[in-house]
Amino acid sequence: ETITIDDAHIARSPQRASICDECVARSLTAVSLDGTSIPISLVTPSNPRGLLVNAYGSYGVTSHAEFTPEIASLTRQGVAVALVHVRGGGELGPSWHSQARGVNKTRSVEDLSASVSELSGLLKVPARRVIVHGRSAGAWLAAKIATLYSEKIGGLILEAPLLDLERVVPDKTLPLFERERHEWSESPHVLRVLSPNFSRRQLSIDLLAQVPLRDQLVPPDDTLRWVRDFQCHQTPGFETIVSLLPGVDHSGPASRAAIDEWSVAQEIFIKRVIEKNP
Repeated sequence: ETITIDDAHIARSPQRASICDECVARSLTAVSLDGTSIPISLVTPSNPRGLLVNAYGSYGVTSHAEFTPEIASLTRQGVAVALVHVRGGGELGPSWHSQARGVNKTRSVEDLSASVSELSGLLKVPARRVIVHGRSAGAWLAAKIATLYSEKIGGLILEAPLLDLERVVPDKTLPLFERERHEWSESPHVLRVLSPNFSRRQLSIDLLAQVPLRDQLVPPDDTLRWVRDFQCHQTPGFETIVSLLPGVDHSGPASRAAIDEWSVAQEIFIKRVIEKNP
C-alpha cells in the first residue's frame, strides 16, 4: 500500500532556489510495528551529515510539510529534515486520529520509532546524528522516543513540552481539561504508562528544552522536574540546555527577534550534536 501526503508545494515553492542545489523534496513511507504505512515528508541534501525528525500526532491536527528558511539553512549545512505524519494527527482523516488516542496512543510512538529507523538507514545517518524535535504534545512523542528507544537518536529538542501526563491531564483547573482527557485517558494507569518516565538505562542524548514561564497549559514546574530527572539519567559527557522564556506563553515567542533567536539556538544545538559524533 502506498500513502501519499500532498507536500508537492515544497518542490513548487518560489523559495525553492534557496534550498541547496543538490537537495531533493520527496514523500516516502515507513512500516510501523502493526504493518501500517506511515507517511513521511523529507527534504534532504545528496549526502546528509545529520537528520532532524519532526512529529506531532495529537488531537487530530494535520501537520503540513512547509518550506521554511530554517529548513533551507539546515539543508545547506548538510542536515536532512523530515516530518513524520504519525497516527494521532489528522492527515488521513478522523480514523488516523482515533487509531492513536487514549490507550492506543503508543501507536504514535511505534510510528515515529519505525520512521526514525527507516530514515536513518535510508540516508545512512548514524543514530548519534539523529535529532528528534517536538513541540507541545509533539514533545511528549519525542520524549517517549528518547526514553524508550534512546539508542536510535543522539539529540532531543523539546518546545513548550507536555511531559507529565499524570499531573497535567487530570487537572481540572487547566484550560483544556476536557480536550486533554478525551485525547489521552481518564485512567491513572494509562496515563502512567503513556508518560515518558525513565528506566534504569543511561541516556546518551543531548537535550535542548524551551520552557515558557507564562505557560498556562503546561505548568513550567512540571517540565523542569522532568528535565532534572532526564539529567539524572544522562550519560556523563552529554549536556542539557534549558532556555527559560519569561513573558512567553504556550504559543511561543511573539516577536520576530525572539523567534529568530530560538531558531538560531536550535540550529547551533543541532550542529553541536552532529559535530560531536564524527
